[in-house]
Amino acid sequence: KASQVEAGAVPYLTSLISDMNAEVREGAALVLSQLATVYSGIEAMLRSKTVMSLLKGVMDSESRKTRERCHTTLHLLGDYPAGATQIVQAGGTTMLVKECLERPSPEALRSLGQCLRDAAGLREALEVGANACMVACLNNHSAPVIQFACKNLNSLTISMESKEEAIEEGAVNKLVELLSHREWTVRSAACCALMSVTIAIKGKDQAFNAGAVEHLTKLLHDGNKSVVLYAVRTLGNLAELKRSVMLTPQDDVYKSTFFVPAMAQLKVIMGNPDKVLAKSARDTADLIKWRP
Repeated sequence: KASQVEAGAVPYLTSLISDMNAEVREGAALVLSQLATVYSGIEAMLRSKTVMSLLKGVMDSESRKTRERCHTTLHLLGDYPAGATQIVQAGGTTMLVKECLERPSPEALRSLGQCLRDAAGLREALEVGANACMVACLNNHSAPVIQFACKNLNSLTISMESKEEAIEEGAVNKLVELLSHREWTVRSAACCALMSVTIAIKGKDQAFNAGAVEHLTKLLHDGNKSVVLYAVRTLGNLAELKRSVMLTPQDDVYKSTFFVPAMAQLKVIMGNPDKVLAKSARDTADLIKWRP
């Protein structure tokens, strides 16, 4: 691969992404995706502005293979800050948000996720309605589409303003539903995104009313460690609701929801050899038990 890069293959292959022949485009996209697995290939693509051609390739209406292979190369380029910046500067963010809205696919969502790694890309994505787009993708039937939409929601909702926007778009109820999805990858991504939006008070309230505590308590028994960790931490977010319900009629509801089902399993998790998981369980238990 390195020898092909040194021989000047990248600029030539970049030009072939726009060839009239679909098979030529597919072949060029395949080789570029392979060369992008070595750093010299990445450097050559950054120098050759290959991103521009790749963004055209992901819109190839005739060839699914070309689209998927160009996305693969964008994913690899976007792993590097300079690559993510080039994708954003080439107009990739807005284009990919539109693509995810009109023709959602795991590949397009992953490429958009690389744009969100760049500060300018994140701002642009929020400006063009990426939160609403990701929430819409949560209704898709494809587990990978849902998974990457959840991951992008987590990346998008860094600021309190963006969390509140996602909440207004209806993210909370849908994320709570996804906590019981058959695929652990979806449960993990949905729980992580819910953890982000429930930092906002309105997110906590909506999640609690949607039955999130019951779902999260079940996830404390999940076979995947990442699911359990996110469930523990999201329960900690929701436990903070007690400050607004304490000494009101809702106080008893709060206690019965949290104390009996969740605390027993949290005590078990406190003894987990994974120190991060065990500490998170202790922190959440302390939040649940806290009284003034």
